Amino acid sequence: MNKKTLYFSFVIILLAFVFYGNSLKNDYSFDDPILFKSVPPSSEGLDGFKTIFSSRYNLTDYRPIPVASIYAEVLFLGQENPRLSHFINLLLYI
Repeated sequence: MNKKTLYFSFVIILLAFVFYGNSLKNDYSFDDPILFKSVPPSSEGLDGFKTIFSSRYNLTDYRPIPVASIYAEVLFLGQENPRLSHFINLLLYI
């Protein structure tokens, strides 16, 4: 990796933390409970991801990435945690 690429990567990471880092202290937002209702039960295991990416979470919206990140959080860590969810989203933005 050359210096220019390293510098550009650092700037992207820094900007992501500047613009989205303040979300780490927040609770879930107003539409997150709707997403939680569409998360398959963790008993589906990894097959739950197939369900997420092949269906809508309500009649009009298809947003599998937020639903999949919540599902992965519950599946692998066994809990819903707003700070962890926001940190995962921050990593996805980066």
